[in-house]
Amino acid sequence: MASASQKKVVVPRVQIPLPPDAAILLQARIRMGEPRVRFKEIANLIMHDPVVALEFLQYANSAMYAGVAVLDLEAALLRLGSQRVLSTLVSLNDQPQPPEDEVCDMFHILRYGCRRVSIVSMIVATAVRPQMATQARLAGLFAKLGHMMALIKLGPVYCALAKSPKTKNLPYRLEKDHKLELGAMLVQCLRTKGIPEKLIAPYNIDEELKSRADVDLRMCVRSAMELVEAYDAGKLEAYHPGRILPAQSSLRLLQINSLQQGRIHSACREYLTRVALHEAPEGANMVLTELDEEETMEVATEESGVDPIRVPVYKSAEITPKSLDQLQDFMRLCEEEKDKGKLKRRAVEYLKKSGLFERAALVRINVLNDLALVEHAIGLGKRGGDKVEISNPLSPFHTFKTDIRSCNIKSGAFMAPFGVSAYAIGPVELESGERVVLYADQGREGVLSMESRRVFRLALGMLMQSVQAL
Repeated sequence: MASASQKKVVVPRVQIPLPPDAAILLQARIRMGEPRVRFKEIANLIMHDPVVALEFLQYANSAMYAGVAVLDLEAALLRLGSQRVLSTLVSLNDQPQPPEDEVCDMFHILRYGCRRVSIVSMIVATAVRPQMATQARLAGLFAKLGHMMALIKLGPVYCALAKSPKTKNLPYRLEKDHKLELGAMLVQCLRTKGIPEKLIAPYNIDEELKSRADVDLRMCVRSAMELVEAYDAGKLEAYHPGRILPAQSSLRLLQINSLQQGRIHSACREYLTRVALHEAPEGANMVLTELDEEETMEVATEESGVDPIRVPVYKSAEITPKSLDQLQDFMRLCEEEKDKGKLKRRAVEYLKKSGLFERAALVRINVLNDLALVEHAIGLGKRGGDKVEISNPLSPFHTFKTDIRSCNIKSGAFMAPFGVSAYAIGPVELESGERVVLYADQGREGVLSMESRRVFRLALGMLMQSVQAL
């Protein structure tokens, strides 16, 4: 029988292309078009997909850009600059997605796993080595890249293995039955991309590290992988500060004290529980409902007497593949259409065509009087040039100011001028004394779903940027 060192495993020498998350790319492209965007916000978006993050890290560390190795995603974006970031987002959007629905769904689940390991890596580092928390978060994001490569190579076969009752044995089955060694594949993927060795060290466990900082970074990431696995298996309480750490735990090598152990246990339990409520890993395209800034969650034991650990938690919503495809088509239209009036009319038609809205309109409002002028409408029984009275001071045409609003309000006091109280509305153009708004609803008996609200906001964001550029 061959020894373990003699077993032949497959480490693909040709780089396996991994599909990026189309929903994250779409949101990042919209965000990049805003006038006062910060790279920190773009970095937080990109950190939701290891495939996209890997591309930017590769470019920033390429020979084209001289300087020290970049170990932080925000720093990578700053090095590349706005034009290169935007062009990279556009080029990544052209990469094909897997043809099988179950493979696409499994990719979303693996991305969810990467995000959890990433944040837990940051939690561990914050508790024991605060100076490397940002690096730990980025390094932890690549934890499932080996699985992603195996998924692309095996397709539905991988899905069947991953969904079997013996999921814990998945790496062993892949190596024994399919000669795929996940760790070696991950390391080669990162090296082929030119990722700095410091970020590879957590996964290249056979390499002896000379730097104490590299050892600590490795242990932070390995501990995070261990804690996430324990949480999923219902065994996180084995890491309670009142208990002795498991004999093989990576946390032991970090030489943590009971206070640090308590902070890590409490923070991981609260974060992993909360993120399961806010994110949808079961194969859905994830879009963030709060794009302006990350929501930070403070987690720590109350009796610790130390500053709480702050971790980013993002509220998200599901969006169907059909809606995502339609949004991508609309983005292409916004990029290609050079006639402002035609573009705005096409936006109204898009909302109706999406199937999420029954009625839509483009309305010009004079803020100095109580009349609005319909520029284009579908399903409302209005034609271009028709006037609409908006004398009610509680009309959303008066109250929404410059914000995007969507709601399902039953009270007639907030009823929109087109006869329903469940609507979405937002500005397309803001001019002196006038504003042009986009309006949509689901008819007199309908209500707006969370997906329809999200699609409206994303489409309006694209439309606003394009109109301003024309």
